[in-house]
Amino acid sequence: MDFENPAVRNGVIGGLTAVVASLLFYIADTKMFLSFSGFLVWIIYIFFVSKATREDKRTSDHFEFKDALKTGFLTYVIASLFYIVFYYVLSNFVDPGLIEMQREIAIEAIEKMSGMLGEEGTEAALANI
Repeated sequence: MDFENPAVRNGVIGGLTAVVASLLFYIADTKMFLSFSGFLVWIIYIFFVSKATREDKRTSDHFEFKDALKTGFLTYVIASLFYIVFYYVLSNFVDPGLIEMQREIAIEAIEKMSGMLGEEGTEAALANI
């Protein structure tokens, strides 16, 4: 891995930032981790993808859209790999009850939206969970 590459550097830093932020959410409140950390992770991804693209553009004489797309996508993939490994370890080894808690939160959300979904839609959504 070439850490001088802006996509690699920002992907690693973005992934580690997402892991640390999510871990802090998890330590503070598990339910908050399941509800809101996903939004924070996306904000972190967007920040580091745009940062990597700007850095790559600064170092290049001729920067096309396909170059920006490659840089941004590589940054996103690397950051996501860090977060996916973190979430896998957390939900399978550290706190296996996390998946059941996530299921309960999904059921609560569907029940709150039952007015918009209707009775049949609510039953179908609950059956799918």
